[in-house]
Amino acid sequence: MLVRAKVKGDLSRDFEVDYVIKGPGRDVRQVRRHKLLGPCPAGWEIGDNTDRKGNLRVNAMH
Repeated sequence: MLVRAKVKGDLSRDFEVDYVIKGPGRDVRQVRRHKLLGPCPAGWEIGDNTDRKGNLRVNAMH
């Protein structure tokens, strides 16, 4: 299995990550954009994220 990630943009405020996982018989690719919209709400942990409306989504680290 091969995992690759390319990052472009300003890592402190607005960046995009292009993930590619190459496995036997199947490759998976996902591009995610990360943009700082303001300070994190009280009680948030590393990996917490929102949808475009500001609603808490699944923690990417759990």
